[in-house]
Amino acid sequence: MSNNPSSHGRTAAHLLISRLLDARDTTSPLTLILDTAEQSCRPLLREYLSRAQKHRITVTFVSFETLIPPQGTTHHIQAWNLSTPELISQIKRSTSASGRHLLIFDSLYNLLSDSNINITTFLLPLIIPSTTCLAIFHADQPLPPPPPYGPSPFQLLHYTATTILTVYSLPHVLDEQRARQRANPAPQFGIHEPEEGILQGLHSCEPHRCVVEMEHRRRSGRAVGALFVINHKPHPSHRHQQSTISKPESTIKLLDETTEWRDVLSEVAGPSDNAAGEKEGQDISFELGLTEKQRKDREGVVLPYFDAQRAEGLGEGGRILYEMGVEDDFDEEEDEI
Repeated sequence: MSNNPSSHGRTAAHLLISRLLDARDTTSPLTLILDTAEQSCRPLLREYLSRAQKHRITVTFVSFETLIPPQGTTHHIQAWNLSTPELISQIKRSTSASGRHLLIFDSLYNLLSDSNINITTFLLPLIIPSTTCLAIFHADQPLPPPPPYGPSPFQLLHYTATTILTVYSLPHVLDEQRARQRANPAPQFGIHEPEEGILQGLHSCEPHRCVVEMEHRRRSGRAVGALFVINHKPHPSHRHQQSTISKPESTIKLLDETTEWRDVLSEVAGPSDNAAGEKEGQDISFELGLTEKQRKDREGVVLPYFDAQRAEGLGEGGRILYEMGVEDDFDEEEDEI
């Protein structure tokens, strides 16, 4: 293994995302996951649940919009028909046993849109040393206007979270990189497209793969960020076995380590662009380049404004010097000015 800083940074990023997904320690007591209609966080959530099964972590799934809990759930709490005190009581009861616990909220819209609930006051008592909280919020879901003289509930949640995982669609990220390399406007997808009536763009919500932007805040206050591609595919032999621990085929790579990203980077300097540039050069009857002697002579020229910026130079810091000619008349008033 190389000891250069880039290799060390990549290794540290891989270790950090692995610790976050394992949820076996207090690396991130409160993790906020942001997804949109363009890319769901289901591949990331399945990775959390499969690792929780592997490490035998008790999973409590609090659902506001999910009827059937995902595979690997230990306790399922249907929060849509419970009051706030009842919900807190059931969560504390399910996370009171010994061992590690993973508490998952499938949507925070109901809690953030309720003006009678302070989201930080609601979540912080539930995060005990043996519990890791995973809160999902759909970023394209509009919230009620915030109070006039205070932060919005989402801003408080964003500030309180120790880790923020934002999910994107890999084809959309690649399309944005293509446009950025060619200095084109960034493409818009879904509801942001100029055409009306579009809810999801092409290549949205891949079922097994997504791009995860990690922002982890250490105790020192320093933020650590990286972009990963998580590819989580269930193993065919364990797809329909509910009683046994599933063994999915999952890979986690940095975005710039994937073949798709490298192919996009190589598209800009492709053979078609080079051929087009040579063809344009053949239509010109004069030489646009410089010889080595011309390049050295150009670099040796001292432009006037460089000398004027030095007080000890001939320009004396930008003062205008004028030498009178033989035909010039001396004007005393003008000299005083």
